Amino acid sequence: MEDNFSSRLEALIKELGYDSVNKFDKDLGVSKGHTYTIIAGRQSKPAYLYLVKVLLLFPQVDARWLLTGDGEMFTPDKVRREYVEQLEAQLTEIKEEAKIYKFSVMQAMANSQKVSFSSVSKSLPVGKVVKVNFTHSLANKAFYEFAM
Repeated sequence: MEDNFSSRLEALIKELGYDSVNKFDKDLGVSKGHTYTIIAGRQSKPAYLYLVKVLLLFPQVDARWLLTGDGEMFTPDKVRREYVEQLEAQLTEIKEEAKIYKFSVMQAMANSQKVSFSSVSKSLPVGKVVKVNFTHSLANKAFYEFAM
């Protein structure tokens, strides 16, 4: 256990892979040398805003450890939970994009083959990559690919 905030901060910066405190300051969005004043002991207590910036930029850091030295430097459960939330958000976005592409391709197929929109939607396999080649009177060959 690191016995004071400045030594915990210094250990954290090293563990995060920073070879320079100035690079850490830049990523954190604080003035150059700000973190050094804390590590060197010129500033005994960091400002609340500084702590918030550290914890927001590095959500894997255990706030209790940073403030008191109790516990572990990183919280694996918090990292996993946030990572899963990020993946879920990305998946939702991809699904929405796929719906747009599917609609566009189905419309293009219906227009090029002069078939009804509902019959095209029934013919598309779900969960497969679908490649559709078609020609349009206003353009050369067009190629669409999407995944559902």
